[in-house]
Amino acid sequence: PVGCEEQMIMYPLSFREFLDNQNLDISVIKYVEGKFKEKKKIDDIIHASLRNQYLRYLIVGGMPEAVNAFLKNTDINQIRQI
Repeated sequence: PVGCEEQMIMYPLSFREFLDNQNLDISVIKYVEGKFKEKKKIDDIIHASLRNQYLRYLIVGGMPEAVNAFLKNTDINQIRQI
C-alpha cells in the first residue's frame, strides 16, 4: 500500500573523499601518494595539516549527512547530534 520503495545501501566516505569535499588541492594528494609509493617522508607542514584533517574525519565520521553539516557549519555539537 505504500507504493514504490527503493532501497539503497550507503557507505561512509573514505578519508580521500572527505579531503575531496574539503576542497584540498589535488596536487597535495598526488604529492602524498607519490611519497607513499617511494616510501619517503613527507614535509612536516603537510603532515601536520593532513593529520588535523584526519582527526576531523575521525570526529565527523564519514556519513554524508554529517560531512555536509560539517562543511556548512563546523560546530562539532551539531555534528554529534546527527
